[in-house]
Amino acid sequence: DLAEEMQFHLEMKAREKRQAGMVEKEAQQAAHREFGNALLLKEVSREVWGFPSIESFLQDIRFGLRMLRKNPGFTTVAVLTLALGIGANTAMFSIVDGVLLKPLPYADPDQLVQLTETWNGGDGSGPPSWPDFLDWRDRLSSFSGLLGYSFSSANLQSEDRPVRVSSVQVTANMFEVLGRQPLVGRGFLSGEDTSGAPCVTVISDALWREQFAADPNVVNRVVTLSNTPCTVVGVAPARFEFPMGTRNALWMPIHPEGNAFNNRGSHFLWTIGRLKQGVSLKQGRQEIDVLMRQITHDYPDANQGRGGNLTPLQGNTSGDYRAKLLTLFTAVGVVLLITCVNLANMLLARATARKREMAIRVALGASRWRLARQVLTEALLLSLSGAALGVLFAGLALSGLGKVMNQYLLSTAAISLDGRVLLFTLFASGLTAVLSGLLPGLQLARERSLDLRETGAAASGRSMQRLRGLLVSAEIALSLMLLAAAVLLTQTMLKLQEQKAGMATDQVLTFKTAVSGFAYQGRNVATALFQPFLERLRALPGVKSAGMINLLPLQNWGLSGTFTLPRHATPKNPNDWFTEFRVVSPGYYASLGITMLRGRDFSKKDVLGTQPVTIINDQFAKRYFGGENPIDQQIDIDNPGPVYTVIGVYSSNRQKGVAAPIDPEMDLSYLQIDPNSTWYTFSLVMPIAFVVRTGVSPETLTSAVQNALHELDPAQPIYEVQTMEEVRTHSLSGQRFAFWLILTFAALALILAFVGVNGVMSYFVAQRTQEIGVRMALGASRRDILHLVLRHAMVLTTIGTICGLVGALAAGNLIRAMLFGVSATDPVALGVAVLLLVGMALWAAYLPALRAVKVDPLVALRYE
Repeated sequence: DLAEEMQFHLEMKAREKRQAGMVEKEAQQAAHREFGNALLLKEVSREVWGFPSIESFLQDIRFGLRMLRKNPGFTTVAVLTLALGIGANTAMFSIVDGVLLKPLPYADPDQLVQLTETWNGGDGSGPPSWPDFLDWRDRLSSFSGLLGYSFSSANLQSEDRPVRVSSVQVTANMFEVLGRQPLVGRGFLSGEDTSGAPCVTVISDALWREQFAADPNVVNRVVTLSNTPCTVVGVAPARFEFPMGTRNALWMPIHPEGNAFNNRGSHFLWTIGRLKQGVSLKQGRQEIDVLMRQITHDYPDANQGRGGNLTPLQGNTSGDYRAKLLTLFTAVGVVLLITCVNLANMLLARATARKREMAIRVALGASRWRLARQVLTEALLLSLSGAALGVLFAGLALSGLGKVMNQYLLSTAAISLDGRVLLFTLFASGLTAVLSGLLPGLQLARERSLDLRETGAAASGRSMQRLRGLLVSAEIALSLMLLAAAVLLTQTMLKLQEQKAGMATDQVLTFKTAVSGFAYQGRNVATALFQPFLERLRALPGVKSAGMINLLPLQNWGLSGTFTLPRHATPKNPNDWFTEFRVVSPGYYASLGITMLRGRDFSKKDVLGTQPVTIINDQFAKRYFGGENPIDQQIDIDNPGPVYTVIGVYSSNRQKGVAAPIDPEMDLSYLQIDPNSTWYTFSLVMPIAFVVRTGVSPETLTSAVQNALHELDPAQPIYEVQTMEEVRTHSLSGQRFAFWLILTFAALALILAFVGVNGVMSYFVAQRTQEIGVRMALGASRRDILHLVLRHAMVLTTIGTICGLVGALAAGNLIRAMLFGVSATDPVALGVAVLLLVGMALWAAYLPALRAVKVDPLVALRYE
């Protein structure tokens, strides 16, 4: 159509000329002169009618694919490099997204807040008591609903043996406050959380599938939970967790029965509230602060010095690992920067090698922008290919980290390679293409001349060589930052492994069991179950000693409270006298190899009705008794209440983790706990840990231990069976998680730096092959050539190391919270990191240097 239209206009022009008196040939020539360049007009018209940018972009893609296919070595190295960098970022982002960024699986989660009581001016925080919760529920107007809950566990009776499951005691409005309803059946009804109400439960989707084979008729089935009949009224939706981390769980309404629910000093009920529409977090904080001041005024004995606070539930569920995850995400971002630098260097080398090609394209009419765009297009193709392979690497990495993440993170249910993560991967690949392709593209666009006669070193240009050297130095600097962090964390792990836990963890088997208050109602569980069970354990072949404790050491949690010393002046602030509490049996200290420094252990004679006694750790003795002998001193932990006499002092052990500080602690005899007291509920009618020191492999005793308990009470399971050394290992899961990730990132950085230095030096040798031949022809020795190459590499490495040391100091401060027993600016760590990096750079440069000294001068002089 275009050709016909143009021919029509030419004929019209020629006709006008003929009518003016010109002959046919002259008329045709004049018409063509006036009409202009027909070929140019065709091109202009086609650009107006069509989509030239899309067409030229598709041409760039086709040409880029052909060029990448023609250079399989370059393409393979580039794609693998990008896959490592983008894959690591994809895996880390999926963790950060699943734990920190995705909204909680509740309706309008931004309206949900955690309500806590505070003390010591806000330094401490924790749950309220049941009476305080009732005051909050009745008197706070900023909330549409308050949900109270406490953690527990229950024995679910199965056909074979009972199974221990997580149990959450909740107020009946749980599903209304969270804005979710059960998938099958119903939620809780009003009044089912009152004293004397029948037992009902909603089970999780995971529990429904594992224990009930996803039976749709499970609703209204009566199951036995801790010897108590309970009716299943609903099944929660898939992946519903409350609180976060309770996957295989069930929920039961709270029945406010017992002393704990009447005692304002018994703070155990965690609370979540939903703010009313339009109410801000600040308004809610102001209201609860005013109410807590009123409650403190009305009940000074139980709430002296206490205040109230609100925190968004989204941030509260991420725990203390939010900062660590963000730090690790920053570290993996450094790996992506190194990847970009590496690819930019490779593209610069290719741009130099293709300079003659680019000169031909310019001679044929290509603009400088078109050349730069071609480089950017090739970078994008490489990035997308690397991203596709990186997603596969990320999936493998997440599978390998699954076990560690389950130990360290509160919940991993939302961690997956979903659409959000793939969008991030696409963004990361695009960013990588821009960052890595921009410099080579701009460099080509800035070239003053593109000469077809330029070859070898002349074609590379001083500016191009200088730019590639700076990129390598930047790569080394970034790698040194990660390497220094990895060395610091390695020192931390070594220090933690050397750290004494205050106990002998070898040859010790641990396990837990738990009883229900209903199962032993009217009986003392200590004498009815635990005492005969311990005797059976000690009689097992291979067992040297056995004991029990309500809270196993090294697991970062415990019971704590205040106390007074009758013989000493009462402190101005009662919270200044604060201690951890444990309930133990005779034989516990011997089973864990804990040294008794003074006095004696508990005995079978220390029973209910005799003088209450306690054993304290040496940290308690030093802090509160100073130079006095604590034996026979008295401690009042209820004020007023039973006064305990100190009968022993033991060497402190680490209850809250290997890296945690040692707190003052006082232990009570399990045989002296009154069944009618609040202590009985929190120390004996809860999960109880047993420790068994053996002369054989601890794992071989598992079935014998289970049988011994089954003979006494068939409804009691044992769970969390592990050696004490495994408990110690699990206590370091957070540090180990960060250590392995940083170590992996540092290893990736070192590999990428090796590839970068090796590539630059190989290119340096290739570009100067002719010069090397001249030098050798004029008498230069192989040592001189080796020195020439290595000197160039060391200049780049030195610049990068100096800049990297500044970054390493900043990186050390960034991970300071993860360190233990080592300074963030430890000179040994920095020295080791520098030596490793310099050694890597020398090795990467030595391989091209060896090729350089093997150059034949006659061949080199003819080299093109």
